[in-house]
Amino acid sequence: MIQQKIIYTAEISLEVTNYEKAFEEVKRVVAKVNGYVADSAVDTGADGSKEGTIEIRVPASSFNEALEALVQIGKVKYKAEHGSDVTEEYYDLEARLANARKMESRLLELLEKKTNDVGDLLEVETKLGEVRENIERMEGRKRLLDDRLTMSTITINISEPHKYTASVFDPIKNSLRTCGDTLMRSLASLLEFLAGAIPWIITGLVFLWILIKLIKRALKGRGKTKHENYEDHEEIEPLDKAK
Repeated sequence: MIQQKIIYTAEISLEVTNYEKAFEEVKRVVAKVNGYVADSAVDTGADGSKEGTIEIRVPASSFNEALEALVQIGKVKYKAEHGSDVTEEYYDLEARLANARKMESRLLELLEKKTNDVGDLLEVETKLGEVRENIERMEGRKRLLDDRLTMSTITINISEPHKYTASVFDPIKNSLRTCGDTLMRSLASLLEFLAGAIPWIITGLVFLWILIKLIKRALKGRGKTKHENYEDHEEIEPLDKAK
């Protein structure tokens, strides 16, 4: 009967009163089940509170035991467990790996045979290199699966509650911050409006300038016509007097 191959992982988020003490508790749990801390990182906020992430590896057989102990360390804010079934991939990989090793043995036998055909020899060596590269790739994947199947991964996020100190100036600070945000939004809206309106403003000014030019030219032409008519009238007057 085929043995099922499942990779177990989990994520936990805990709120604790003291990060350092909680970290020590995590290490005690890990040591108890013969696991180890694979990675850890911690960050201290402006208020002095700490928050960090710890990645641990525990034997798959002790996965549930480790989870039950870890949730006792602090207040559980989030918990998720995952099981990834890699049974088909694992046995398919084993079969392909066995076939590749058989092919490697046949090619080695061909190389051991004496032959005067250099072309055939080079072809066998090239094929042998490809087969060995494929074997190394499959062996690497199998080692990874074996590691994940043997040792489960649990990621723990540990955080202290934020320390907030109230102040009589908080309402003023909040009001100033609100006014500042409103002003910035208003300026941004104004700039956005101007960016869209400038082309239309320029077009309107150009049109207005052309219109003024045309009106001035029309008025100038009308004034010139009147002046000419007046001069003609003055020239006709002496003739009337002569009569």
